[in-house]
Amino acid sequence: MKNILKITALCVFAASMLAAYGNSNSKSANKEDPLYHSNDPHVVTQDKMSLRKEPLIATDVVLPEYTWTKKGPGEATRIKRAYENAPPQIPHSLDGLLPITKDNNSCMGCHMPDVAKSVGATPMPKSHFFDFRNNKDDHGKLDGSRFVCTTCHVPQAQTKPLVKNNFHPIFRNPKLINSSDLIKVISEGVNLKDTGDKVK
Repeated sequence: MKNILKITALCVFAASMLAAYGNSNSKSANKEDPLYHSNDPHVVTQDKMSLRKEPLIATDVVLPEYTWTKKGPGEATRIKRAYENAPPQIPHSLDGLLPITKDNNSCMGCHMPDVAKSVGATPMPKSHFFDFRNNKDDHGKLDGSRFVCTTCHVPQAQTKPLVKNNFHPIFRNPKLINSSDLIKVISEGVNLKDTGDKVK
């Protein structure tokens, strides 16, 4: 019982300290903080730790508005993959397609392999129909771990990058710019001799 009281008291103290610090968290208060402003070029100040150029703990920051494509499925231009086997970005509007629930996944209507080609959509690759946890083929059934598409696939905002990106992907096979062979190469560079866990 004494331990519970000590832990409770410690939690209350920590919460009050955080609340007090948060309440004094105005931009003018932050400028008193040595991590907010420093003449030392080797010190990374709070306003340089974030792409929004504001202190990390600031709560009064107004984020910029972003616009998203209005083009519907089948009307948008496909976005080149960021790198080989990267999850492709969603080029079309998601209006009316979200949320994905256990009873409804609108993405499957166009992206299942047996439908995708006829509607001009990117088909889900074989890796989406394989249970990697249990190392077994799901025989054409979408694996549950891949059901919530927006875990990996996201729409692209119409905005300029906050920092310059010098990365240039190299695709070993030009077809992989718009497709995936992840199921074939997922074990590359991994020693599976002792485990017997090769992907079937």
